[in-house]
Amino acid sequence: MKLLFSRKLLVAAAGIIGAGLISAGAQAAQGTGTASVIIKKPVSVAAGTLLNFGTLSPGGSAGTAVLPSSGAAISFTGGVVALAGATSLGTAAVTGEPLANITVSLPGSPIALTGGTGADLQLTLDETSPAALDGTGDATVTVGGSLAIPANHGGGTYSGTYTVDVVYP
Repeated sequence: MKLLFSRKLLVAAAGIIGAGLISAGAQAAQGTGTASVIIKKPVSVAAGTLLNFGTLSPGGSAGTAVLPSSGAAISFTGGVVALAGATSLGTAAVTGEPLANITVSLPGSPIALTGGTGADLQLTLDETSPAALDGTGDATVTVGGSLAIPANHGGGTYSGTYTVDVVYP
């Protein structure tokens, strides 16, 4: 009987020790992580030179006046002819993070020029811009376009506005 009691005690002791070993197997670990951020100087756009097609005459047939943003000379199609006045490409001054890449966009649809005695004129814009700001964070966007002028169109001064959007890609 003494032997049976000793075995029960031994089995009970082994169970207690085994349970302690099993629960001792659960471990916790801890580590650290890092976080960082790069904040770029905000990009801004300011109007520069006015996009100006000069003084034009519509003539007896419809046509266009094209003032390319590339800096090429103004050209005309159809009955449109230049009468007087200097032309100028539009510009916009961009400032932001030095050497940062930029993406420039203009309205995708023609904009309306209003104010004369005829119907609105339609101006389709194009732009020439650098892919990045310079070492001081500056760039100039050059804006030109193609102005559609109907035959015998009403006179007057026509004008409109457009938006130059610049973002960091």
